[in-house]
Amino acid sequence: MRAGLIWECEQPVKVCVRIRNGDMKTCPVCSVVFERKSDRSFSQFNTQLFCSRRCKGIKQKSPKFVHNRKHTASARAKMSAALIGKPSSMKGRRHSIETREKLRQLKLGAKSSLWIDGRSSNKEYQQFRSRMKMHRRRHAEGSHAFGQWYALKLAYRFTCPCCLRMEPEIKLTIDHILPIISGGNNNIENVQPLCGKCNSSKHTKTIAYPRPL
Repeated sequence: MRAGLIWECEQPVKVCVRIRNGDMKTCPVCSVVFERKSDRSFSQFNTQLFCSRRCKGIKQKSPKFVHNRKHTASARAKMSAALIGKPSSMKGRRHSIETREKLRQLKLGAKSSLWIDGRSSNKEYQQFRSRMKMHRRRHAEGSHAFGQWYALKLAYRFTCPCCLRMEPEIKLTIDHILPIISGGNNNIENVQPLCGKCNSSKHTKTIAYPRPL
């Protein structure tokens, strides 16, 4: 058991309460001798250096406070030598407008890491990727590619089998014949193209519409 610490137990609750004997400390700001408070936690009890918050604030604003000290010339030389040969960090800095334009040009078109035969710049392909990402977050089984989805729309002649309207009058969306919430998968065999209105009205029903002739 630590010196200066007394343990008392309250029998009804059986909870041990730690009581500390305060010791005397001289405030480095006003030179007042004070007793450390015994109702603080152990870490606060050992680090209580000032008699009041006012003295603590005065000390923190002082140029001699540890946070406001400057490195010596030898320390700065050592830190500079340690950074030689290491890549510079851009943390807290910003590129100039000319540099940002150069970096943008380096990632345009086929130079981009997301370039896939130009389809990455296609808005419909981006929406398809977002839709697949949403299904993965819902832990849906199976998947299908963008080419399979386009071939399915071509087989349906870009027509909604429910209302028989065609693109571009409507926008065909992915509908699962057996909904994922009911145990369906995301394979192309369980997918049919429906317009947004028909897809919403179908809701969680299991309906397989025939292909339009």
